Amino acid sequence: MAGSGPDNPAQDVGVSSVSSSASKPKDAVVPKGWTSSVYAPSTLEAMLRLMTSLTNIQVRIIQQKGPLLVFASGKNFYFWNSVVESAEQVTEPTDYDELLARIGTDIRKVKVKVLPDPAPGG
Repeated sequence: MAGSGPDNPAQDVGVSSVSSSASKPKDAVVPKGWTSSVYAPSTLEAMLRLMTSLTNIQVRIIQQKGPLLVFASGKNFYFWNSVVESAEQVTEPTDYDELLARIGTDIRKVKVKVLPDPAPGG
């Protein structure tokens, strides 16, 4: 397997914890079964931009043994389901700490609306 470095920069993707995001509260508690450590965050965020046509995407948390992740774009939060390749905008709650609390207690209590597929060509 090729290593990372100047000869193969695509392999130099690393792992990033998104906890240092300026817009993410420092006291936010990641629910059990989720993580804020994201492998190749810039690659994942670029894919989400292409798949949703949203901008300024920041991946927040990823389900450890499931298909979901939570990301932010602007002041809104979204779920991405990697199995069905679809996004849903979180409509309630709008506060990140409350969103994490609901995910941790009963994710079904998070209200969402399905985003339309982006137009062909982005």
